[in-house]
Amino acid sequence: MAENKRKCFKCGRSFAADNVKVFRFPKPGIRNVLRCELWAQFMFPDKEFSSVALQTKLFTEHRMLCQNHFRNEDFTDASKTKLISTAVPSQVKLYIPINEPQPGPSNRLALRDVTNVEESSTVPSQVS
Repeated sequence: MAENKRKCFKCGRSFAADNVKVFRFPKPGIRNVLRCELWAQFMFPDKEFSSVALQTKLFTEHRMLCQNHFRNEDFTDASKTKLISTAVPSQVKLYIPINEPQPGPSNRLALRDVTNVEESSTVPSQVS
Protein backbone atom coordinates (compact mmCIF):
# COMPACT_ATOMS: atom_id res chain seq x y z
CA MET A 1 0.00 0.00 0.00
CA ALA A 2 1.43 3.36 -0.96
CA GLU A 3 2.43 5.64 1.91
CA ASN A 4 0.33 8.52 0.53
CA LYS A 5 -2.86 6.40 0.68
CA ARG A 6 -2.49 5.37 4.30
CA LYS A 7 -4.60 7.45 6.62
CA CYS A 8 -6.04 7.34 10.11
CA PHE A 9 -9.40 5.62 10.38
CA LYS A 10 -10.61 7.99 13.13
CA CYS A 11 -9.45 11.45 12.03
CA GLY A 12 -8.33 10.98 8.42
CA ARG A 13 -4.81 12.34 8.97
CA SER A 14 -1.99 10.86 6.89
CA PHE A 15 1.78 10.95 6.64
CA ALA A 16 1.69 12.57 3.22
CA ALA A 17 -0.66 15.42 4.18
CA ASP A 18 -0.08 15.85 7.92
CA ASN A 19 3.33 14.25 8.56
CA VAL A 20 1.95 11.85 11.18
CA LYS A 21 2.89 8.21 11.55
CA VAL A 22 0.06 5.68 11.13
CA PHE A 23 -0.09 2.23 12.72
CA ARG A 24 -1.89 -0.84 11.38
CA PHE A 25 -4.52 -2.71 13.37
CA PRO A 26 -2.76 -5.54 15.26
CA LYS A 27 -2.91 -9.08 13.91
CA PRO A 28 -5.66 -11.02 15.70
CA GLY A 29 -4.49 -14.09 17.58
CA ILE A 30 -4.13 -15.73 20.96
CA ARG A 31 -1.41 -13.33 22.07
CA ASN A 32 -3.35 -10.20 20.98
CA VAL A 33 -6.92 -10.93 22.13
CA LEU A 34 -7.32 -8.02 24.55
CA ARG A 35 -5.26 -5.60 22.47
CA CYS A 36 -7.31 -6.30 19.31
CA GLU A 37 -10.53 -5.93 21.28
CA LEU A 38 -9.47 -2.52 22.64
CA TRP A 39 -8.38 -1.28 19.20
CA ALA A 40 -11.69 -2.47 17.69
CA GLN A 41 -13.66 -0.83 20.52
CA PHE A 42 -11.86 2.48 19.88
CA MET A 43 -12.54 2.27 16.15
CA PHE A 44 -16.11 0.97 16.35
CA PRO A 45 -17.59 1.69 19.81
CA ASP A 46 -21.12 0.81 18.65
CA LYS A 47 -20.30 -2.56 17.05
CA GLU A 48 -19.51 -6.00 18.46
CA PHE A 49 -15.82 -5.20 18.95
CA SER A 50 -15.04 -8.56 20.59
CA SER A 51 -15.95 -10.35 17.35
CA VAL A 52 -12.94 -12.12 15.83
CA ALA A 53 -14.53 -11.65 12.39
CA LEU A 54 -14.57 -7.84 12.84
CA GLN A 55 -11.00 -7.82 14.14
CA THR A 56 -9.80 -9.97 11.24
CA LYS A 57 -11.57 -7.65 8.80
CA LEU A 58 -9.88 -4.59 10.34
CA PHE A 59 -6.49 -6.29 10.04
CA THR A 60 -6.93 -7.56 6.46
CA GLU A 61 -8.30 -4.20 5.26
CA HIS A 62 -5.20 -2.48 6.67
CA ARG A 63 -7.18 -0.17 8.99
CA MET A 64 -4.86 2.28 10.74
CA LEU A 65 -4.71 4.83 13.53
CA CYS A 66 -2.34 7.79 13.68
CA GLN A 67 0.11 8.63 16.43
CA ASN A 68 -2.27 11.23 17.91
CA HIS A 69 -4.50 8.49 19.35
CA PHE A 70 -1.75 7.07 21.57
CA ARG A 71 -0.04 8.27 24.75
CA ASN A 72 3.68 9.12 24.77
CA GLU A 73 4.30 6.02 26.92
CA ASP A 74 2.99 3.82 24.08
CA PHE A 75 6.02 4.55 21.88
CA THR A 76 9.46 2.96 22.01
CA ASP A 77 11.19 6.35 21.66
CA ALA A 78 10.56 10.09 21.44
CA SER A 79 10.42 10.05 17.63
CA LYS A 80 7.10 8.12 17.82
CA THR A 81 7.98 5.80 14.96
CA LYS A 82 7.22 2.47 16.67
CA LEU A 83 4.59 1.38 19.19
CA ILE A 84 5.32 -0.93 22.11
CA SER A 85 3.72 -4.37 21.79
CA THR A 86 0.98 -3.58 24.35
CA ALA A 87 -0.05 -0.16 22.98
CA VAL A 88 -3.77 0.56 22.75
CA PRO A 89 -5.49 3.75 21.56
CA SER A 90 -6.20 6.35 24.20
CA GLN A 91 -9.38 8.42 24.20
CA VAL A 92 -7.72 11.04 26.38
CA LYS A 93 -5.92 12.73 23.49
CA LEU A 94 -8.09 14.94 21.31
CA TYR A 95 -7.21 16.22 17.88
CA ILE A 96 -7.68 20.00 17.70
CA PRO A 97 -7.29 21.41 14.19
CA ILE A 98 -4.81 24.28 13.95
CA ASN A 99 -7.25 26.57 12.11
CA GLU A 100 -9.79 26.56 14.97
CA PRO A 101 -9.57 29.38 17.55
CA GLN A 102 -7.42 28.44 20.51
CA PRO A 103 -7.79 29.78 24.04
CA GLY A 104 -5.34 32.59 24.66
CA PRO A 105 -4.85 35.95 26.32
CA SER A 106 -7.67 37.52 24.32
CA ASN A 107 -10.15 35.05 25.82
CA ARG A 108 -9.07 35.54 29.43
CA LEU A 109 -10.33 38.00 32.00
CA ALA A 110 -8.05 40.87 32.89
CA LEU A 111 -6.35 40.60 36.27
CA ARG A 112 -6.69 43.40 38.79
CA ASP A 113 -3.75 45.70 39.35
CA VAL A 114 -1.60 44.43 42.22
CA THR A 115 1.13 47.05 42.20
CA ASN A 116 0.85 47.65 45.94
CA VAL A 117 0.64 44.13 47.34
CA GLU A 118 1.12 45.13 51.00
CA GLU A 119 -1.90 47.41 51.10
CA SER A 120 -4.16 45.01 49.21
CA SER A 121 -3.26 42.09 51.50
CA THR A 122 -4.28 43.84 54.74
CA VAL A 123 -7.64 43.09 56.26
CA PRO A 124 -9.94 46.13 56.20
CA SER A 125 -10.97 47.40 59.63
CA GLN A 126 -14.61 47.22 60.59
CA VAL A 127 -16.51 50.45 61.15
CA SER A 128 -18.61 50.48 64.33
